[in-house]
Amino acid sequence: MNEIPATETDDSTLRTRGRRSLKAGGLANDTVWALGIEGLTLITSLLSFAMLGDGLGTVRYGQYIAIYSVTSIIGALAASGTSLALLHHAVREQENLEHVVRSCLSIALIAGLVLGGIGLPITLSIVDELPVFSVACFIAADLIAAPLALLGAMSIQAQSGYGVSARVRVLPLLARISVLVVLYVTNNLTVAVLGPCLLVVSTLVGLTILIWAGRKTRIHVAPGPIERRHFKSAVLYSLGISGLSLQNDGDKTVLPKFHDVDAGLYAAAYRIVQFGLVPISSLLSSSLTTFMDHDEQAEGQHVRRTFRFTLVAAAYSVVFGIFMLLIAPFITRYFGKYKEATPIIRGLAPFILARSIVMFAINGLLGLGRTGARTAVLVGGGILSLGLYLLLIPKYSWKGAIAGTMISEVTVGAVAWILLIHYQRKHDAGVRQATAFLDQVRTQDESLSSSDATT
Repeated sequence: MNEIPATETDDSTLRTRGRRSLKAGGLANDTVWALGIEGLTLITSLLSFAMLGDGLGTVRYGQYIAIYSVTSIIGALAASGTSLALLHHAVREQENLEHVVRSCLSIALIAGLVLGGIGLPITLSIVDELPVFSVACFIAADLIAAPLALLGAMSIQAQSGYGVSARVRVLPLLARISVLVVLYVTNNLTVAVLGPCLLVVSTLVGLTILIWAGRKTRIHVAPGPIERRHFKSAVLYSLGISGLSLQNDGDKTVLPKFHDVDAGLYAAAYRIVQFGLVPISSLLSSSLTTFMDHDEQAEGQHVRRTFRFTLVAAAYSVVFGIFMLLIAPFITRYFGKYKEATPIIRGLAPFILARSIVMFAINGLLGLGRTGARTAVLVGGGILSLGLYLLLIPKYSWKGAIAGTMISEVTVGAVAWILLIHYQRKHDAGVRQATAFLDQVRTQDESLSSSDATT
């Protein structure tokens, strides 16, 4: 019998894996879709900056960004936390999709109303120069309307995968871009007009996606009884996300209070550096289900997987960071009032590398079922970063913001990796102990069988 050469077999295997990966539901296919979503999100942010930034000026633009910083910090339970709880219980725990969706939808709506009422006075104390009604509309759009679309998309992902859900995830982004362009072309793009328009459009889009999701998944999508376990998971996930948001956006919330002009420059620089996060965020989104996969008998599974993803992300981040250091002066040359953002861009360049090291380790903990530890790490990082921002920003302005960001990122990354390795070793020890016990039982059974045969 002729043997197939090893190289040919390997090539064939690689081609087969590649084709599978590119098919619907494969990691490569999902990553391409996620890349498109993240890219479109960034384009929306850049259009918003290009259209609003120059007209508002550095002070008001910094306050406009502060609105979203507050909602991202306090609003995780209404959106991201609840949607991750939906995915956790529908995919990992294999619960009935309709029951999970209805329960999580009720949690999201109630949380949005409560957190919106809490967030409005907090936001107004920071952005006192913007109209109250417009600020309220921005908050309602972010905490009540946007979660409708996210939960609809996540229910589709739970049943059909990320790639299928991505087809509806683009709708809120396209709607936001459309609102910005229409208001800009008609010379009506102001904060006072943008807020109400976004609320109306976001609500219509969210309801449309929910209805479509119900037809796609063949379930009744409407608020239903809240299950205690769903609420617990949503709180755990949202606490972690709020901690991460505090770490992400606490600097942009504190800066406007002490340094109005620098807040606008910092927000603009952060928008530019966000280009580097697009591939990282795409890979994080598309690989979330992969990280949830868990083989109870496998040793070292999650550390190896996390290391592979981190290595790829880190290699890319180094290249992007060097590129930002070199290109920063050429970018800011075309931004008029924001030319002074060059040193801020350079200071933020290493942030992409730090974030890539942090987030895959965080998802590795999720794969090991250590949701509580994951939440504790993220909340601890948020508290640490806020303390650093309050300590450093009043005196050092944007330099203090960058220092606080990098210190907290490095600390969270180190703790996350230590915990990941610790819990993986603990799991592996349990696997070895169980295997040894089974081997002992098998040996005893074989001895008894041999004795019976002899007798």
